Amino acid sequence: MSLVVHDAAPGTSRRSVERRSFSRRVRRIGLGIFFASVAVNAAFGIYAVLAPDFGETQGKIVGTSLCVTGAVVLALAG
Repeated sequence: MSLVVHDAAPGTSRRSVERRSFSRRVRRIGLGIFFASVAVNAAFGIYAVLAPDFGETQGKIVGTSLCVTGAVVLALAG
């Protein structure tokens, strides 16, 4: 594991720099999972709309897709 020391302010301990680096990695992984779930959800929604017969199941899929997408937008705004 390597550390970049010049990013730390004078008087900052090595442990706080490592903690900050860890939280950035966790945030990056969380955002990656977050956007991947949005992409999968969008693919399901597109499939439901383009399916030959638009029935009750496709309507439920589109409704769920809209709810999840709305939750994602609200989470990103907050």
